[in-house]
Amino acid sequence: MRGCFASGPTGTRTARRRSRRSSVWRAGGGTTVPSDRKVQVGEYVVLPFNIACGFRKQCEQGLTNYCLTMQPEPALAGAAYGFADMAPPYQGGQAELLRVPYGDFNALRPGEDASLTFNGLIDSVRFTGGIGVVGVFLPKDPGGAEAQGELEAQGKVPIDFGMMWFKGQRMGTGQAPVKKYNRALRDLIVGGKAKPSFVVSHELGLDEAPAAYEHFDARDEGWTKVVLHPNGHGNGHKR
Repeated sequence: MRGCFASGPTGTRTARRRSRRSSVWRAGGGTTVPSDRKVQVGEYVVLPFNIACGFRKQCEQGLTNYCLTMQPEPALAGAAYGFADMAPPYQGGQAELLRVPYGDFNALRPGEDASLTFNGLIDSVRFTGGIGVVGVFLPKDPGGAEAQGELEAQGKVPIDFGMMWFKGQRMGTGQAPVKKYNRALRDLIVGGKAKPSFVVSHELGLDEAPAAYEHFDARDEGWTKVVLHPNGHGNGHKR
């Protein structure tokens, strides 16, 4: 990854701990699990300061800040660029070049398509685990060609089926049986244990609905969930 150096107190160049946005200079051949097969040379990625493997227990539970693989001390957990007692082997991330272990897992690629989403889930979900399909899919998607590709326009998505089969995973598809879950979910919301509003990106008046649908259909960045106000009191961007 290409990044930048920060000047230390003595004028020497010192790499510091920060999350970063960098361009890929060279991608590894993939001798580790999972292999580096998604990150491409020249594209921009976002990296956390945590360093994680993506496949052991803590990472599967989302606790990448306490990865059991990347911490060099067996009695401890967690690794990070420039964190206390991490150099060596991990110096700070503000540098001209940064080596990223398990780049497929740690690097977040902007604008990932359906295949990358599916394959990321297949890579991340444990053996015999279940995968819930993210998004809505149709036999034919008129907007798919421009937004993603000709294959998606035909309702087809290339996935790592061999890996999914090998890991014994199952995938749930189709429309959600809403009445099966909505009573319990309502109780969680009323009780303050769930807050689904975080997915709402815009609040608009009803007359703005056609434009909102166009943005959503085009997969424009930042359009995740729109709330329409029939009284016209929408306030545009919610966040």
